Amino acid sequence: MLALDFGQWIGAGDIAPYAEIEHAIARVRRAEAKILPADPSRRWQLAPWIALGRGPLDAWQRLRAQLAEHPGGLLRGILDASLRIDGGAPAASLWMVDGSACPQVEALPEALFAVLDALRAPQSWSECLRAVCRAGAEPADADAVLRGLIEDVLLTVAAD
Repeated sequence: MLALDFGQWIGAGDIAPYAEIEHAIARVRRAEAKILPADPSRRWQLAPWIALGRGPLDAWQRLRAQLAEHPGGLLRGILDASLRIDGGAPAASLWMVDGSACPQVEALPEALFAVLDALRAPQSWSECLRAVCRAGAEPADADAVLRGLIEDVLLTVAAD
């Protein structure tokens, strides 16, 4: 709980975009991933072990690398007031934290972000297919794309 509370507290100010990524990592780490077979009779939604965001992913990665190089380690680097961090010019990108195993942060293409973002709320199979098509998939391919998202453990069955 400390990591979640810290992520919320630090989310104000100049470092808020970086804190959002760190908070997302802490959040998804606590959700247990479940692999489920695709079932068109169920409602589906973005899995709780997946977090989406928009922000300076490249700058965050540079910042983490700089902090990790601190002689005292990452935590000491964060607490070291004399350390001058150069996060670089923060360019916004779409990102996902996948906590289904060890949390991984990765950039997302716009189309995939659009589908996952649309499926934050529970959707029927046909609504999911429409979201996949709105993101640019051909209707003939939408079912396979949706099943792939489920196989990749990005979606889960919605609690009814």
